[in-house]
Amino acid sequence: MTNEDSSRRDACPHCGKPAGVRWRQLLPSGSRYQAFKCRSCGGLYDLSDRSKMASILGGLASMFPGIFLFGSIVRAGGGSRLAVVEATTVLALGFAVASMVCGWLTLRLQPKP
Repeated sequence: MTNEDSSRRDACPHCGKPAGVRWRQLLPSGSRYQAFKCRSCGGLYDLSDRSKMASILGGLASMFPGIFLFGSIVRAGGGSRLAVVEATTVLALGFAVASMVCGWLTLRLQPKP
């Protein structure tokens, strides 16, 4: 393991090479016992608890401005069902994007047995 490889945030805790973290792995999950497989060595890893918490908090922080945006979209759409569906979609996408960004900014991987 070289010094350059081990300084990467997405480095596998087993081999030090990029583990191949996917965007969907950065979303909050209810599973505490999940494990992902490294593309390089096949070792199992998971996101650190700090990354998981940052992901959740980032998504929740996006809800505050998202609710105001939700109201604006529904009001502009005249309260129609289509406006509610569009506003809900915008709110969900905002949660997902903020969650993934915060998860990526604090990304650290830990080995799984």
